[in-house]
Amino acid sequence: MRTLVLFSIIILSIGCKKTKPFAQKNRKPTAMIINDSMQKTRYYLDYRLPGSVSMELCVNDVKLRKSFLSGYIDLNPYILKSGIQNVKIRAYCLEGTLNIEPYHTKQFPNELPPIRVSIYTTDEKEENIHKLVQFPLTPIDKPIPLYEASWEFEAEVPYELEGWSKAQDLSKWDQEVLLEKVVAKYQEYREMLHSGNTQAFWKAIDKGLQEEFVSYYYTEERIQQLYARTNFYDLQKDIMMPLEKYTMKLYGNGRLVCLENIDKEEYVVGTTLQESIYHLGQSSLFSYREIPLKSDNISFYYNRIYLMMPVGSEELEIIRLIQSIG
Repeated sequence: MRTLVLFSIIILSIGCKKTKPFAQKNRKPTAMIINDSMQKTRYYLDYRLPGSVSMELCVNDVKLRKSFLSGYIDLNPYILKSGIQNVKIRAYCLEGTLNIEPYHTKQFPNELPPIRVSIYTTDEKEENIHKLVQFPLTPIDKPIPLYEASWEFEAEVPYELEGWSKAQDLSKWDQEVLLEKVVAKYQEYREMLHSGNTQAFWKAIDKGLQEEFVSYYYTEERIQQLYARTNFYDLQKDIMMPLEKYTMKLYGNGRLVCLENIDKEEYVVGTTLQESIYHLGQSSLFSYREIPLKSDNISFYYNRIYLMMPVGSEELEIIRLIQSIG
């Protein structure tokens, strides 16, 4: 199984050619630190999965990752303000004939380690690592097709992000009308990436980027260094896949919407190893490189965009984007 590794929209800037994103010198802040006396804490979700288990991880009802094996996720862009935060998982096996077994939720002798979900913190320099909490799993006594669990933890951050807090509740829209609008936006963004118009795409994601910068406590110097790197989007020119086999999903308690793949097929990729990729549950806005570049050996680039609709508007806009590769 090939591991799907997710990065922040800024961290995954790879390639050889430098680019200058949209309006980097004329950015207008959309969020700010409101209490300089508070500790600038960064929060991470750490997880481990046994064997062939796949897991969807959500924070504050925003799906951040569909993953296998183990890893960690930056949570700050999805923590809009201090207070109680929610973590939710849905765990299941890759093959539909397999089940979550009792040993997946409780350690048994001579079996794989069980599912683990924890929250860690660091300071703004990503130092002084501290485990805040390891969430308890409710053991099961017989195999089940789907294991779900949710927990809460309290976060203290010195900022407030508007994010999707003032967005419309899209669950109240006519869903056929909403789907038409969402598909049209995805087609628009797909064309930007496929044609190489990355300046337009940077403009589309700018609002969300500014909030991420604040949540990560980045200095202006750090931001300019990140902008100077080659971006994830240049690499997707001419290789964007058509929009098909998708379904519309609402997140963020109805205030975020996205398109996800419903393709259940297994794709074998890789040059030296036979590795499997499952599109099911991944973003429908993705690209495919038949012959991976030697510099990254990546076949699939996924762009999970979350759209919202501000109150008083009928236009959808990007508020968060999560990158992943396969």
